[in-house]
Amino acid sequence: MLGDLLVVILNTDEQLLEKRKGTKLEGIIRYPFEDRVYIINEFKPIDIVVPCLDEDTSVAETLRAIAPHIFAKGGDRTLENLPQKEKDLAKECGYEIVCGVGHPKEHSSSWYDWEHDGMKLSSEGAVGYPGIEVRVLDK
Repeated sequence: MLGDLLVVILNTDEQLLEKRKGTKLEGIIRYPFEDRVYIINEFKPIDIVVPCLDEDTSVAETLRAIAPHIFAKGGDRTLENLPQKEKDLAKECGYEIVCGVGHPKEHSSSWYDWEHDGMKLSSEGAVGYPGIEVRVLDK
């Protein structure tokens, strides 16, 4: 167990659209923000869901606001591809970064297969929802 309190920072619809530019999911929001909040709140280990406060594709300002002890990143993130702002803030604020948490993956959208003009959940991975990034905090 990484911490006592699990907080999920959830990207806004605008952030998802920005992150997806140039990918097969460009311009697509499968689940609007409000739906993703509802889905994430249903996971029993989740204590709090907070919207990302940042105006770019990082979560640095949100991390500054919630002041975690541990910042956990999913299987598609490593220290090499983590935004520099998030690494710099970890040094400044003294929180630990843990990468590779959860199911191994290349990207959250890799769990989806395309089917004509829609998407279906791929049978390859665990249940995943695009745009969800999990962070862990100690109480």
